Amino acid sequence: MEVIPTINCGDEACVRRGLGVVAILGADKIKFDVSDGSFASTVTWNEPAKLRSMLEKEGLGESEIEVHLMVKDVKSALKVWLEAGIRRAIVHIEVFPKGKELDFFHEIESMCVAAGTELGLAIAPETAVDELVAYLGETLFVQLLAVKPGPAGQKFDEGTFEKLEFLRDRAPELMIEIDGGVTPAIARRLKEAGADAVASSSYIFGERDHRAAYRELLDA
Repeated sequence: MEVIPTINCGDEACVRRGLGVVAILGADKIKFDVSDGSFASTVTWNEPAKLRSMLEKEGLGESEIEVHLMVKDVKSALKVWLEAGIRRAIVHIEVFPKGKELDFFHEIESMCVAAGTELGLAIAPETAVDELVAYLGETLFVQLLAVKPGPAGQKFDEGTFEKLEFLRDRAPELMIEIDGGVTPAIARRLKEAGADAVASSSYIFGERDHRAAYRELLDA
């Protein structure tokens, strides 16, 4: 199971500090949380045009970048992040236009295919997992958000395990990532339940010894 360090920052200085931490961890993937203050309660750093130079400065130019878009205007946010050369974009199905969900999915999927970027679908804790069923034949990647969209440091929602088991039973080959509130003990349980990856922000970046915290998650 992969452990992906996640940068959830309100300004550029915080992002630069976060990248400095990632540089010492040895992780080959980095995740950015992007929230707009509308779909999510917070507003985070959202200047992808600066990303490449920031990565190069920290020696992270070869890193795979994953972006979690907790935004209502998906197309606009997706466009600028795709231009930054990200490896994977994650969008929330809750913002898809009602009655045209699959059409919208195929539209943004085409944007990602043209950019050589993978598209993943996410749901928030309050969204029923069966809302994803219509997409299981369409996508290879799903993220279960285990906290409310927005700030890092929230408590893990135990209902995530039931959602994970539901998806794993119906789609054995589906890549499933869990994001939010993950501790080593929770990571161990998620591994046993069939998760492929966990994303971690506060557990890694909130600890004094970032490398030890990251290693604890990997060991779990």
